[in-house]
Amino acid sequence: LERLGSLGAATMYAGHGDPITDPESRLRALIDHRQRRETELMDALADGPRTVEELRKATYTMLPEPREGLADQQVLSGLHKLRDEGRVRADGDRWARA
Repeated sequence: LERLGSLGAATMYAGHGDPITDPESRLRALIDHRQRRETELMDALADGPRTVEELRKATYTMLPEPREGLADQQVLSGLHKLRDEGRVRADGDRWARA
């Protein structure tokens, strides 16, 4: 997202929805949202290791059941980023703070 912002584009075209005519603002909102999710994941791991499902239930409250799989993928993506940054680690199917 930050690399996209550095391009200085006047308009962005996503895979769905209308063209984005204020990319800087939209990208900032997306980055802020991702950072909030990372904070939620780290907070959820404060009490010890958890599975992706447990983390999803802690961070994606009020989610309709058909969307749980998508949310699991978002959680896993966030965990991979945090792992790459050295902030979390995986132990089998459980994740913990590093």
